[in-house]
Amino acid sequence: MKKKKKKKKKKKKKKKKKLKKKKKKKKKNKKKKKKKKKKKIAIKKDPNWILLIFISISTFPSNAAYHF
Repeated sequence: MKKKKKKKKKKKKKKKKKLKKKKKKKKKNKKKKKKKKKKKIAIKKDPNWILLIFISISTFPSNAAYHF
């Protein structure tokens, strides 16, 4: 019984860590919005910016707005 309880606790900790990572990603996206003007200059120089936008659209349509 004691061993089973320990395993359950470990699983709960992993779930909490995943939620924290998701929250951190949302905060990073907000920071990207502020640095929009600086990133546009870098995107124009980079020939792969079109590919990056297509990848973002295929993964998360909400993330596509941040790239534009």
